[in-house]
Amino acid sequence: STADVVDPVPAGGGLLNGNVKLGFDSKDRVVVTYHKYDEDGNTQIYNARFENGAWKSHRLTDWKYRWNFSGGGTIDTELRLSSVRPDGDGALRMNFTHKKYGAGTWRIDEETLTGLGSTPLADPVATGIPDLESDGDGMLTRRASDLGDSENPRVRYVLEWKTLGPNRDKPREGAPPEPSVLRVIELRK
Repeated sequence: STADVVDPVPAGGGLLNGNVKLGFDSKDRVVVTYHKYDEDGNTQIYNARFENGAWKSHRLTDWKYRWNFSGGGTIDTELRLSSVRPDGDGALRMNFTHKKYGAGTWRIDEETLTGLGSTPLADPVATGIPDLESDGDGMLTRRASDLGDSENPRVRYVLEWKTLGPNRDKPREGAPPEPSVLRVIELRK
């Protein structure tokens, strides 16, 4: 009875629980970033903020692609989002990775939450670091960035390992692959 509804996305409307991100603009106002289907059924990114006493949703993308996820178990993720964060000069930024459109950074006008354009996002880990070897078929490289702070703000850490891809949490046939190396990578700006 006291909860706010940011955007009443119906079941089957293209919203995925793990892809709702909370960020803040330079005035410490909450910005909710998420995706849902547009009027044509395509998956789009939206940013919502509490404005003039109500939540207002602003569409960021105009993609011609539908991520049609459903069912139980581990889903193959075709779109990942970051929260927005101030970028200076009256802008916000957010990162995304998309199955069709690649990885990029959106610059967003802080006052209107409209897109100012996106630029490709290079993978800082992939540059100059040899791939982990694996004996198993279908093994994918996975990475997780740190959530903490380093004593040096120009340093961050990434974990990297090999694993099988999503299988909707169903049993696999055959013997499991051998354990893989867990690598800690230090990135310096």
